[in-house]
Amino acid sequence: MSPKRAFQSTTDYATLSTEFFNVTTTTLSPLLQNGFLSWASRQLNITNVALLIFVIILIFISILLGLIVIIFCCRLCCRKAHKRGPQYQKMPSVYKDQIPGATDDAAGETLGALEYSLEYNMKTKTLKVGVIQATDLVTPPGSGTVDPFVKVSLKGMPSLEKSKAKVRMPRKVYTTDIKRDTACPVFNSSFVFNVPYEDLKTAVLNFVVYDADEPNQPLLVGGLNVQLSSLSMENYVGKSYEMTGYLTKMAGITDDTGQICVVLTQDPVQNELSVNVLEAKQLDLPDFYRRNPPETLVSVTLHIGKKKLANKKTQVRRGTRDPYFGETLKFHVERHKLIVASLTLKVKYKGQGLAYKNAGKVVLGADASDSSGRKQWEEMLAQPRRPVGMWQPLFTPEG
Repeated sequence: MSPKRAFQSTTDYATLSTEFFNVTTTTLSPLLQNGFLSWASRQLNITNVALLIFVIILIFISILLGLIVIIFCCRLCCRKAHKRGPQYQKMPSVYKDQIPGATDDAAGETLGALEYSLEYNMKTKTLKVGVIQATDLVTPPGSGTVDPFVKVSLKGMPSLEKSKAKVRMPRKVYTTDIKRDTACPVFNSSFVFNVPYEDLKTAVLNFVVYDADEPNQPLLVGGLNVQLSSLSMENYVGKSYEMTGYLTKMAGITDDTGQICVVLTQDPVQNELSVNVLEAKQLDLPDFYRRNPPETLVSVTLHIGKKKLANKKTQVRRGTRDPYFGETLKFHVERHKLIVASLTLKVKYKGQGLAYKNAGKVVLGADASDSSGRKQWEEMLAQPRRPVGMWQPLFTPEG
């Protein structure tokens, strides 16, 4: 190689080196001016500023997401660790003479225990009754398992019963939901009764526990009567007071409002609903009519949603408090409407005048407030053309 050519190559190499240095210096100039970026560039081995900033942003987002996940997991673990236990715990053992419903005669006949609560509101004159839980329920004869529910009623309020002997005072009866296959059901239900303050000394609270023996009439497990006069008012006036009582087959525990036996059948081909009203029994009538049973009939009303579709009545029965009707009333209704439909059955008796008065009613179907009323309707929908019969408890209409 000639000296001239060698000198030219050396000059070209120097020129390229200078241009590379200038480009590198231009690219890294922001890095050289920022200590963090300069450090990050060396650690990540990245010389392009835009790429370096993009990678740093990705790393920052990943760290932030990781912290959020860690904080969420920690809070979740803390909630589980500090989660409160059941609202109502089984109460400690107490002496029998401290528990309503437990007597020496019934010491060997207890059928379980019922935990309940009372709270009286002075401003609204209402008594809030809570059905908390039952324990160690005894299975009724003929029933393999227990599907319990509780009916609650209140009696003995003279100020509301100061009326003529032939006028029947409305009485409210509440029912809890059915708890399936358990001898220790937890209900956590509450109901409100209108009780004048002066009647707290005479009112009697009645709890009746049933086994929802399907598809027959519910079986009685046991009952508990609580006389409010036996309790100190300071315990439950203005505050909640919890107690436990023993269930027994004690006298006086009956369904005072009465019962009615109804058979439902739906025919999807004919779009027909058949309501077979068989009989009613143990009707709650004023004392005057207990010796001289009045005329009775059953009124059946079909509602589709809130709209009244049809009303039909049975023939009148006379001379008995346990009337047998044995009549089938038929309603034309499409099957798809039965899902939102309901039946209201009212047992009526004729007073001294010409008007009929309500002895009790039950609602079956979508608007049923009682669990057994919904249950029979659902079974009918699930079994087309098959009769579904049940005894239903009657409830006293308001007013």
